[in-house]
Amino acid sequence: TPRAGDRTVRRGDRPMNHIGTAAGYDVIGELRASQTRLDALLEHLGYRRVGGGPWTHPGGRTAVFVGGVVGAGGRRGSCAAMVQAMVDAGSALMVLGPHELQVVLDAARRPRTRELALVGIATGSGGEASVDADDALVAWLRTVPIWLDLPGLRVVHACWSEFDIAGLRAGLDGNCLADDEALQAC
Repeated sequence: TPRAGDRTVRRGDRPMNHIGTAAGYDVIGELRASQTRLDALLEHLGYRRVGGGPWTHPGGRTAVFVGGVVGAGGRRGSCAAMVQAMVDAGSALMVLGPHELQVVLDAARRPRTRELALVGIATGSGGEASVDADDALVAWLRTVPIWLDLPGLRVVHACWSEFDIAGLRAGLDGNCLADDEALQAC
């Protein structure tokens, strides 16, 4: 049951960002980095939080996020941290969407240094803590696959193209952007 204040757009009794279910998976698209939307949707789908831990489904279902955990312009927030906790706990999978991919690409193009972080601390502009948080997010996003090819379910943001997936398979070691060379394949 959605909570009061849920602003998830609905089609009938189904939230629009719940794409569907397949073989024990709940495919969830485009959260637009909204913690409120994520909480309401997971509750609606029967997921629960026990003792402040990550959301899990009592029936063993797995949430599959199709990007959308980082907002436009790389806006970061608690939505990404919650999805990361679910993935780390094994109650979710995720593929990169365009905003997450952009965060990884931007980080590769503009490497951060401790000297810049210290300048940020001195000027009060966020400093080392925000650089560390950004670095941690980017490091995690580099482990998130671009696509999933599961028994009975294929997941990628936008559209599955055998031609494009084959090209990425040839250029990547796996299906993640684990290193800077992998970015060249994109």
